[in-house]
Amino acid sequence: MPKILFYLKASLSSTCGPTTTTTIPTTTTGFSVNDAIAVGCSDIGWNIRVDISRLRQTLPGIRTSDIYLGENSCIGLEENGALYFRQGLRECLTSETIINDAMVYTNELVYAQHDPVYSFVIRQFNWTVAVECDVMNNESATGEYHHAIAKPSIAPVSGAGHHSVNLTFYQDANFLSPLPGNPIHLPTGTDVYVKVFTLSSDWTVKMHVHTCYTRPINVLSDDQNYFLIQNGCEMDANTHILSQTAHETRFVFKDFVYTSDGAGIKVKCDVTFCDSHDVSRQCTQTCN
Repeated sequence: MPKILFYLKASLSSTCGPTTTTTIPTTTTGFSVNDAIAVGCSDIGWNIRVDISRLRQTLPGIRTSDIYLGENSCIGLEENGALYFRQGLRECLTSETIINDAMVYTNELVYAQHDPVYSFVIRQFNWTVAVECDVMNNESATGEYHHAIAKPSIAPVSGAGHHSVNLTFYQDANFLSPLPGNPIHLPTGTDVYVKVFTLSSDWTVKMHVHTCYTRPINVLSDDQNYFLIQNGCEMDANTHILSQTAHETRFVFKDFVYTSDGAGIKVKCDVTFCDSHDVSRQCTQTCN
């Protein structure tokens, strides 16, 4: 599955005067600020964790209210000795751009020193952490069933995540009755209704299902892939795309049996996530 990559770059800054070259403070055991920060995200939002308990080993007087994401109002939630930032990817002055095959979101985690009386006044910036989240635009969903028979830098921090994509089988054309059982058992020749969808509530991003194919359950290689949909086109006489929206595609195909393996088949769909205004060929719900 395509991944979301994160990049963390921290630096020291000052409200006036030239940029310093002071190193990030560490403890006698070598613990530094980057050891207390873990960065993650999903297609829903940021998931940044700051270990306040460990951070206070380096900065004993640090206050959680002095740490914010992007803008002063975007503060974290302190839970069990850690500070969490779970704001949306389009909140808190987060910047967004498209680079190659990824949506790139950037922001800064800031540790500022506020005036003890006038909290809206910042007296000094202690350090800034540049945070980047690269959301890859390609994803996959799989289901299966059985037949009835610049400043002083802190070391980078990385993580992984993905868009949420789901694939569900139904037994009726109204998509009201999911096929029961796990694994699902079907007689050969049954019409199988498939819904491929994302749970994301972000309507600035659309999902394009470009390829769906089957494979015997017990086969790992691609040499027995049978395409139902390819490049947005129906490739099988018994496969029909029923509807397509920004976050959901529905289609139907007729179940069949592989001569090499009658145990069942696996259905996999590959999708691409695009900006909702992107009308390029790879982001358009048409047959190419």
